[in-house]
Amino acid sequence: MKKRVTVCLLAALVAGAMPLTSFAASTNEISSDRSAKEDGELTGSNAPTLTISSKEDTTEDMFFSLELNNAEWLYEGSGTLENGLTYQVMSDSTMMVQMDGDVFDFANNDIVIPLETRITGVGQATVTIDPKDSTVSAGTYAFAHVNYPAMTIQMKENEDEGTFGLSFEDNYPYSMPKGRLFKLTLSKGYTFDDAKVTVTGTGKYKDLVEFKPFGNDTSIAYVQTTNFTPGSEGTITVEGISYVGSSEEAPVLTIEPVYGQGSSLSYNLSKTEEETTPEMTQKTVLFTVGGNYYVVDGDEMVTMEASPFIDENGRTMLPLRALSNSIGIADKYITWDDESKTVIILADLDGDGTHTDQVSVTVGQKQIDVNGKKIAMDTQAVIQDGYTYLPMRAVLNALGFTDEQIQWSEKDKTVTLTWEEAKAE
Repeated sequence: MKKRVTVCLLAALVAGAMPLTSFAASTNEISSDRSAKEDGELTGSNAPTLTISSKEDTTEDMFFSLELNNAEWLYEGSGTLENGLTYQVMSDSTMMVQMDGDVFDFANNDIVIPLETRITGVGQATVTIDPKDSTVSAGTYAFAHVNYPAMTIQMKENEDEGTFGLSFEDNYPYSMPKGRLFKLTLSKGYTFDDAKVTVTGTGKYKDLVEFKPFGNDTSIAYVQTTNFTPGSEGTITVEGISYVGSSEEAPVLTIEPVYGQGSSLSYNLSKTEEETTPEMTQKTVLFTVGGNYYVVDGDEMVTMEASPFIDENGRTMLPLRALSNSIGIADKYITWDDESKTVIILADLDGDGTHTDQVSVTVGQKQIDVNGKKIAMDTQAVIQDGYTYLPMRAVLNALGFTDEQIQWSEKDKTVTLTWEEAKAE
């Protein structure tokens, strides 16, 4: 029985090895495709692993390379991976792995390499094996992804009762993996009938999408890709989706993103098209450290009287009113108590439009108060040049933003916020 030898990061010199000419004969697999953040690091138990299993009884010396796309190695220099296995980092994205066939028993041991990496951008992170002259098989494998921005989804009821269609518009030029994109769920008492469903893809989804009920539970179906897509824009149109069943309650369709970013949508299928849940649209706001403006939806520039900066704790600080206004919180919901040096923001955390949730931050204190619950921060609000600055991520988290909706670019020193809201009529 094969043992699985897990690579450890131990400093050592790379042993030289001259490979013998051979042919590829290994099985390669990735343990998981991790959801990650841009500029986030995958380390320890959070790092996916690349497992290389030999199909042949081989004792020859060999070397092969691992090339990252959309990621950088966290390994440094050279070192020993396992007795008889060494590595040499050639660049941020390239690593050479060498095997001494007299020491490492590849025929009876898997090579298991933790992909300890830093993710460098939105989209998929992949590792490509270049076998050189080794017995390792070539291949490219996705091991992490930064959540993709949400698609625009529209529903259209057909004239036939119990039938509707869906369209998905994806304007982001990234490759999508093979697998489920959206989960569709009907409320209790109703099931899908996929006999007449047709699915059409354009752009990157052309000939690569399908509608598939979930096994024996036909109240669930998926819109999914049948293979990896190219990196381009595209649309998905699903027509002739029908449902059957009966219940005292009206049929409700829930759409949830399986791969990517976005909120769940619900449609009452008994209503007319005009009465369904409003169409959602993607909103973005971009702040630049040192800049006296922020950009809304990529084309509207709003000037500020104060500029973002990075404090001594490495945290991005944003001007109070600019931060609040940029995400739709008007000045009337912002109160400043000069005596206690506390800012109080009345937020709408449950989305009912009431602005009854209270988020307060006091200058000089490393905590934030959300409806009376105190949450620790690793930095503090400050007053600088007469303006109040708030720790960006801590305050946005308190206002309902997830870390996936807050993207930091170290290269450009920018922060991009993304969320969904109902499209204006």
